[in-house]
Amino acid sequence: MPYVARKAARSSAEQNSMINDDYFSPSTPYPVGSLPPLLRDFTERVSQHTQVSPALAAPVVISAAAAAVQGLIDVETPYGAAVPASLFFLVSPRTGDRMSAVTRSVRPAFTDFEMGSLAAALTNSGIAAEPPLPYHQFFTDVATYQGIVDLQLANANSLFAASDEGSRNFKTFSSADWCKNWDADPIRINTRKTGAIVLRDKRISLCLSVQAPILKGILQRKGEELLGSGFLPRTLFSMPPSLQGSRDSFIGNGLERFSTAGHALHHRLRDLMIEYSIALGQGATFKRKIVRLAPEAMNCWRDFDRDIEARLAPGGEFHDIAGFAAKAVENLLRMAGVFEYVQTGQLVISGWTMYQAATVVWWYLHETKRILGRAPPEVLLAHHAAILMQWLHSQPNGNVTQGMVERLGPAPVRKKEYLEATLYYMEQRSWISSEYTGKTRKIHLTPPRWAY
Repeated sequence: MPYVARKAARSSAEQNSMINDDYFSPSTPYPVGSLPPLLRDFTERVSQHTQVSPALAAPVVISAAAAAVQGLIDVETPYGAAVPASLFFLVSPRTGDRMSAVTRSVRPAFTDFEMGSLAAALTNSGIAAEPPLPYHQFFTDVATYQGIVDLQLANANSLFAASDEGSRNFKTFSSADWCKNWDADPIRINTRKTGAIVLRDKRISLCLSVQAPILKGILQRKGEELLGSGFLPRTLFSMPPSLQGSRDSFIGNGLERFSTAGHALHHRLRDLMIEYSIALGQGATFKRKIVRLAPEAMNCWRDFDRDIEARLAPGGEFHDIAGFAAKAVENLLRMAGVFEYVQTGQLVISGWTMYQAATVVWWYLHETKRILGRAPPEVLLAHHAAILMQWLHSQPNGNVTQGMVERLGPAPVRKKEYLEATLYYMEQRSWISSEYTGKTRKIHLTPPRWAY
């Protein structure tokens, strides 16, 4: 390949949009079967009831579970340190994909906690609650970071930040502060207005939904900050496939039988929120339980860690999404702790639970690679050539000028540097021929051999 074409191909790969408009591989099915039974059945029901992909429902369900347990447990790492059970999800669905309905499905237990009805139910059950168990706002939708701090100052040790319009949160977004929340580091704020504020031992789980076109604009403006601060790599990021165009009418199709009202997960989340309320009443004397790894879980985690490390090497599968891959090892520990405590209430993570969590985290890594990873130049060229070929077949006689392609052609190849490499690739394979009239380049489709 001539130097100009090689340079254009390399530029095409390096300067490709942070979010690929044209994915090089389809999204693989979400491993919903790897969720613990309670979470799996609830996710499937939400998916069927609202007619959304399980890849859209699962992040909301898992983050809600993490929010319910993060105030009660930490997870011990194989190195002896303890990490929170909090999880951060970033979901980018299409407009109209019913994210609001999915988010509403996990709220009942948190709403009951905020209203104080869980504490009342505990007292009515005959369990002494003196003094009355405390409660606070637990679920936040749109909030500034200072608003989160105010809630934490008001004795909110655990919060669930879940927004179906997450783009509004990015207007005053402080990615470095959110990273500290993920790490559970002390937050120190010193301003003339607020004075000296120190927040310790606070937990937040996050599930932001930002529509794909809006997220692309956010990443163009703040991508370096979100990546450089480490916020984006801490998230489990996905762009779920849309089921629009294949959904049935709710009426007359029996979708009401998939309702989640009264589901066992609601009861489990309420029990966890009662446990959190009791812990909240103990104040500074309460210490979170430590969830440890069984030997089989330890072996599974080490295998995962070694596999990730091998794929982080130069030229490895995850070399171009290194931040996400590096944080995936800790996200695995957190998710396994959430799965175990929600499903069984045990303080030892089994090998099977670790394997389930590893399957889910592995899916998120490949999803991130699909969306943000750089394709090899030869793969990119072949992909763009296929797109351009399809477009040329739609034109009268298949004859156009290069200028027409730059103005009206498929978006991925409109830039001249991309188009030059793609046209060279196609000419080398005798798919097209070129004719020059002055400075005008005419492009002709070459008939296939069977047409002669």
